[in-house]
Amino acid sequence: MQRSPPVITGGLRSDISSVGAVMNALRRFANSRVVDRMSHWVSVGSALMLMLMMGLIVFEVCLREIGGTSTKIAHDFSGYMLVAVALWSAAEVMASGKHINVTVVADRLRPRVRGALWRVSHVLSLVLSAVLFYSSALLVWKSLVNGTVTGGLYQIPVFIPQLAIPIGFFFLMLQLFVNTLRLFWGDEQ
Repeated sequence: MQRSPPVITGGLRSDISSVGAVMNALRRFANSRVVDRMSHWVSVGSALMLMLMMGLIVFEVCLREIGGTSTKIAHDFSGYMLVAVALWSAAEVMASGKHINVTVVADRLRPRVRGALWRVSHVLSLVLSAVLFYSSALLVWKSLVNGTVTGGLYQIPVFIPQLAIPIGFFFLMLQLFVNTLRLFWGDEQ
């Protein structure tokens, strides 16, 4: 007597196929270069912020020298913009692979060990950026809820300049996630 194989409905087989579907979707996402382009455009925003900061400082200096007065906002606003410049460009640096690497130890390791160390450092960086994103988003939320304002002349709600921090960490985290996927799948450029 010949038995037919049991039919599995739902259960393990559907779980396996859904895991496979998620893995395929993640692979397509990592290879699509969408996050790389997003990182580029956030970096363009960083460059525009840098030019705006420079213009504000030049305007302040000219106003002081020629008019003998001040904008009274240049110092505060240039500080806010500096944070945006630093954090918004971090994702592009990760996407292009032009970040600072200390290779004194890594160059002396075997390729397999170096690859494992590289993967571990990517995962740890991803976890750290996720923690920093969460913490900075929480900071912005608390400032918004509490109605905190700046101590300067114009009393700006603090959450507005603070928004630059979680935005930068979000795009850095997204780029690190994609780079980590590429590294584990061997698709890193």
